[in-house]
Amino acid sequence: MSIATLPGSTAFGLLTALFLAGCTHDSGTMTAGKPDLGTDGSIGADVLPSLVGQPTFCDITAKLKPSPGADGGGEGLPTSHRFSLLVDWAGNTAVTGAGGTASKVNLVQLDGEWTTQSALALSLSLAQDWTVGGINVVGRPFVSYERIAIHPTADGCAGSATGNYLGNNSDMLFTIPFEAELAGVIDQSAPGFSILPSPATTIHPLDLYGVASGELLPAGTSARWLSTGGITVPMSALPASGAQGVSGFLLTGFALAFASTYHLDLLPAAIDLAGNLAVQPPVVTTVAGPGFFAQDGFEGSVDALLGGQVKAVDATTLPIPAGAVAIRFAPTGFATSGEWSCNDRFTARLAVAPAAKVVKLSALAFRSSYTGPFMGWLRLAVPNGAVADFGSYWTLSNGTPLPSPWSGTLPGSAQNTYGQLTQFELALPAGTGREVIFDLYRPCTEPMLPSDGLVIDDLRVE
Repeated sequence: MSIATLPGSTAFGLLTALFLAGCTHDSGTMTAGKPDLGTDGSIGADVLPSLVGQPTFCDITAKLKPSPGADGGGEGLPTSHRFSLLVDWAGNTAVTGAGGTASKVNLVQLDGEWTTQSALALSLSLAQDWTVGGINVVGRPFVSYERIAIHPTADGCAGSATGNYLGNNSDMLFTIPFEAELAGVIDQSAPGFSILPSPATTIHPLDLYGVASGELLPAGTSARWLSTGGITVPMSALPASGAQGVSGFLLTGFALAFASTYHLDLLPAAIDLAGNLAVQPPVVTTVAGPGFFAQDGFEGSVDALLGGQVKAVDATTLPIPAGAVAIRFAPTGFATSGEWSCNDRFTARLAVAPAAKVVKLSALAFRSSYTGPFMGWLRLAVPNGAVADFGSYWTLSNGTPLPSPWSGTLPGSAQNTYGQLTQFELALPAGTGREVIFDLYRPCTEPMLPSDGLVIDDLRVE
């Protein structure tokens, strides 16, 4: 079932009816769907049973402030945080999730207030590896509510909380303790989705990490990208178990295609636990790709995407393994320079003959001072299909040394030393047809560790 067909579907109508049945309190003390209040606005003991007889889907806004004594005065703490909480007053449980997390905790009720018995951690990004026993740095920042004390109101719920904001700034991780006031209404808002990383306009077909939901979707919800041409690309749900629901999706082991538009398709429906339907699913458009790479050893025009400071060089500057031209990734240091930059990248579209099995290339490492091994993330990808990931240190293994084609003093040897010329054979991904995407990407880290440069030549499919 596609998103476009949901509003008139039987499944949606049933879910909506169940939601309305669960969130309407009918006790004889109700007026226009709300209980009668005392003159001071309080909820009388005779009215309370009508509010807690059914679970409440509460759309909560938490007003956060640093706890007394927080380091740096709590600088960096958000002033508010919005999340949904399904409170089963009679069953003494609460369920929530966001950004790939899902949690169910027990509650204890005393004097009309329900208090959580364990923490609820909600990712503001996409938590790929989060467990009840602890929080992995993947997916930071988190808002972790260590204790929530909550009670029902005529419109939803209210209460207070304490917790920690787990953030990061570059390579620095920090934790800010906070206090919060909670005010919630019955959840009637559509679920919101965030594409990660958030594209300014278009996105590289290998750069889409996943999609985060701001709240839980029903257990068993799946997601895929659906192109305007009807091609589907699957994603995996988070958390993987999904017993309480799902709140994120990873594009793992698959790539999109160049110059294509996709919309997020959720099955069986794009709804949250309260039955609210997403009105407009996210849409992504990928960058226009280059033409097919000539596979001539870079001797002609280089039809590829060259990012950062990656460029074609000739034998006047560096040794060229074959012919007169190759491309180079410069060595990195602790600070950027005119020779390298963050996000250095080379992406090419390679035509694949019917009997081809591997991608081949020659590579020569070089350095101008003490560095570590070349760090560059190498992947082969089928457009709208599988990705073969060779990792960041693929140059350390599986290569075949080649005899040196040079004699005498090598160009650039006054400032560089050179490693062993090596040939690499990379198996094509499963399902490869007439085309494979070759992508070598050096993402930034902080601090940026020194690493070798690399001369690449003779890129071809055989």
